[in-house]
Amino acid sequence: MAETFDIELLNCSKRYGDINILDDVSIKIKTGEFITVLGPSGCGKTTTLRVIGGFIIPDSGRVSIRGREVTTLPPYRRNIGVVFQNYALWPHMTVFENLAFGLRIRKLPREEIARRVDRALEMVQLTGLNDRYPRQLSGGQQQRVAMARALAIDPEVIILDEPLSNLDRRLREELRIELKGLQRSLGVTMLFVTHDQEEALSMSDQVVVMKSGRIQQIADPRTVYERPANSFVAGFLGSANFLPGSVAENRPAGKGVIKLANGALVSATMPGTIETGSNVKLVVRPEWMLIDRSGTAAGNQLQATVSETIYEGSVVRYGLKLDHDPSSLVFLQERSSGDTFNPGDKVTVDVISAVVTTE
Repeated sequence: MAETFDIELLNCSKRYGDINILDDVSIKIKTGEFITVLGPSGCGKTTTLRVIGGFIIPDSGRVSIRGREVTTLPPYRRNIGVVFQNYALWPHMTVFENLAFGLRIRKLPREEIARRVDRALEMVQLTGLNDRYPRQLSGGQQQRVAMARALAIDPEVIILDEPLSNLDRRLREELRIELKGLQRSLGVTMLFVTHDQEEALSMSDQVVVMKSGRIQQIADPRTVYERPANSFVAGFLGSANFLPGSVAENRPAGKGVIKLANGALVSATMPGTIETGSNVKLVVRPEWMLIDRSGTAAGNQLQATVSETIYEGSVVRYGLKLDHDPSSLVFLQERSSGDTFNPGDKVTVDVISAVVTTE
């Protein structure tokens, strides 16, 4: 028996003139998964969401919801809950009327509409606010109303288009926890679109990273961060230092040794066997390096000069000029509880983790 998915895009493409907005995009999402589509502006993530929702018909490819093809069906025939970036609440309608609107279109009995509205508001902790208008609600309450409206129709899946982007940082962090908790308790499948890397890493079961209409990597958050598929993923997700080098040795279990320009050898995780001598990029995130204060010689060490010291509260970031490549600036991040270094100080850097990318 073939496996079915709550959401399935198969080879979907969309062009506007000479521009490829989506280029052969395929995504499969299992029941109960929280999937985030992540990427810079113009990468195709919102178009992907709109194709799933029925707001855009792809030029080619197929869209299925729970095994039922819906490629050309309008949004109201897909049983998908949608939460828009600006919430799209009717300003002249009360909270109750906003939630009831989609249910009335479905011609449900009045008693069933009232029951579903009350249940949805209870889910998002807004019981008792039925008669308020959107203008009488805070930004966080409006976001919850938009979520309740999506839940009220008992959707098969819910798609969310950057629903937290209009909120301040503290409220955004609180609602991330609430949204993920609600999704987990209901077991509903959600596809979440954002350009916020922190949201993607903290909320998702799987992350889909996009660039220029194409998928670069689909994996769990830890994998896309610690084992990026290419240089774009490494650079887009968090901060990354790129050190050019060549493969000196392949080792078992996906490990290898990279030779840098000054001859220094650094152990790293490899994406597979790469021919010895091949040029590669070594990805080293700021928190994967430490300034050696012990003075003991060890492997994976580089010599550098402190160029910048940036205090950020809980951490200190150092801009470093590596002795073998003083023209480029790399960053190292440490907790701010220890002694700090000043610009001009000579330091030894321990590389505690690194990963190789060939693109």
